[in-house]
Amino acid sequence: MTLDRYFKIAFRWWWLVFIAVTLSATTSYIYSKRLPKIYMARSVVQIGNFAGEVNPDTRTLQLNLTLAEVYAERVKQAKITQGVIQRHNLSSTLTSGQLGGMIVANINPKAQLLDIQVSDIEPKRVAFLANALADELVLQSPAQAQQDDEAFTREKLDRIETKVNAITRAIEENQTIVDEDESAVNREEARALINELERQEQEQLTIYYGLYANLNSASPNKIEVFEYADAPASPVGPNVRNNVVAAGIVGLILAIAGIIVIEFFDDTLVWQEGVSSINEVSVLGTIGKATAGDSKIITHDKLWSPEASALRDLRESIFLTAGDRSLSTLLITSPLAGAGKTYLTANLGVTVATSKSTILAGDDSADKNIILVDADLRKPTLHEIFDIPNVVGLSDVLVSPAEAIESVLKQAIRPTYLDNLFLLPAGRKLADPGSLLNSIQFIDIINYLKDRSQFVIIDSAPILEAVETKAIDNIVDGTVLVINNGRTRQRVVNLAVDYFSSKKKNTFLGLIFNRVKLAYGQEYHSAQAAQSEQFERSFMGWKFWSSKKRQKTQSTLTLSEAAIHLGVKEETVRRWCETGRIQGIKTGSRWKVRLEDLEEYITFYKLNNRGVEKVLKKQPIAQNGASTIRTEPTGQFDELPATIDDDDPIL
Repeated sequence: MTLDRYFKIAFRWWWLVFIAVTLSATTSYIYSKRLPKIYMARSVVQIGNFAGEVNPDTRTLQLNLTLAEVYAERVKQAKITQGVIQRHNLSSTLTSGQLGGMIVANINPKAQLLDIQVSDIEPKRVAFLANALADELVLQSPAQAQQDDEAFTREKLDRIETKVNAITRAIEENQTIVDEDESAVNREEARALINELERQEQEQLTIYYGLYANLNSASPNKIEVFEYADAPASPVGPNVRNNVVAAGIVGLILAIAGIIVIEFFDDTLVWQEGVSSINEVSVLGTIGKATAGDSKIITHDKLWSPEASALRDLRESIFLTAGDRSLSTLLITSPLAGAGKTYLTANLGVTVATSKSTILAGDDSADKNIILVDADLRKPTLHEIFDIPNVVGLSDVLVSPAEAIESVLKQAIRPTYLDNLFLLPAGRKLADPGSLLNSIQFIDIINYLKDRSQFVIIDSAPILEAVETKAIDNIVDGTVLVINNGRTRQRVVNLAVDYFSSKKKNTFLGLIFNRVKLAYGQEYHSAQAAQSEQFERSFMGWKFWSSKKRQKTQSTLTLSEAAIHLGVKEETVRRWCETGRIQGIKTGSRWKVRLEDLEEYITFYKLNNRGVEKVLKKQPIAQNGASTIRTEPTGQFDELPATIDDDDPIL
């Protein structure tokens, strides 16, 4: 992966890092501010006999360190904490477990000192508890009895020292008499007394040295309070700054980890500028990302926008990829639903119909008629883009007997706002669409349309979700696969591509990325105002609004019921009522449609289909040897396409 790739990832996900760090730091700050202030006090206990020696014995120091570790654990045990609580009558405010959780014991091995740290929310109580724990540890230590004996021994030593000092002074006084007295008798008596005092002094010193030796040979298991705790002046926690920094770092790490998972372990396909193939599968082009309120037909509003230019490039790429292969029928499908295949079908049809290029196969003298076929009988939506009802369509033609195909097909094929672009809607939903599309009659209809037009574009159900799409792929000249940029997974595309590769006749041309954010893209605005102006020319050249408002009858339908009759969305019926295409009755904010008005509209819709005759060109469709469909051209369709909704399934 190049350095540029890392920069792109950072630029794409900087907002996630910012939100994660900000949210973590803010949450930590608010939480830390709400925490109670914590105070800490420290008392110090000395362990061992030789703590004050300049050069103590190494073995003794190690023994003292071991004892310090033992006392560090012991000070937090229930025996010590419960002793403090009982000795100072703290049972009403504190438990042994709570006190144990407030204690932290640290050892200073160089000084043979044990620090007893107590944390609490009350500054006065915390110092008292630290001192009480130090005293209790000394009182309950195994060396306490030995320390009592040591005190007794020291008292005896002090007495002996006092006697020896008195004897020494007496010897000095008598020595003065010996040296200065003129009386020989006095000098002799002084010498005798000095000898006696020296004997007594030697006896006391012998006792003193014995006691002193016994004192120094005592066990090193000695403990005493070295320093008592003072009440703390300021709290030690919570440390808001450290908490905020730590939380921000954690948020940063989590954000980076999430980005790594998304970028390096997610197999969704993402469009990259300049890439012509992905895993040896051709990439034909892109479709711009549309937003709510945009025209569903891109080239209708912005002829020279980047999105319209991308569609023209896509059109050229499809035919150039076909090469010498005749390409008169094209299937547009997707691996799974929601990729935007219907959106591409409509826009590609308009782009091809408005093209002045000679890349289309066929007789140059023939009219360059383009026919769109909505073969997605499970979830038809192509008619929604061109804003027409779905009253009669492909399914009605497929279930019609041979002798009725002429009239049904005449009613089913609809003109659009372009003179040479026609639409064969899906028609009514049937229980078993797969068997209809996998029939000889469907093949005959496609061949018939192909013979009477220059290009047929078929919109089908997702190839991995509907078996009939594979049947359609067997009869077309080429197939393209629409994938959702940043959402369609590689393994899903591989399943579809593997199917095409396994066929003896491989019609697959390549991939098309939908919802790509194109450079210097422009936003498209709703064509609703233009529709209102064009409505004067009306749907199929006739204004279906009477000047005099009809009276409401009991035979009325709700918008949802009317939508079922027309095969469109409820929102579409509402818009048609508001613009006057359908006679509606408005009560407050609600619309209703009279049943007789709706039936009259549907009848008029079926009978008025000007412009279709020039597609049929008086040529019969082969149907088991029979010939049908003979018409004459009479006019053109002049209706504008619809606009995009936020949750439009075609996108």
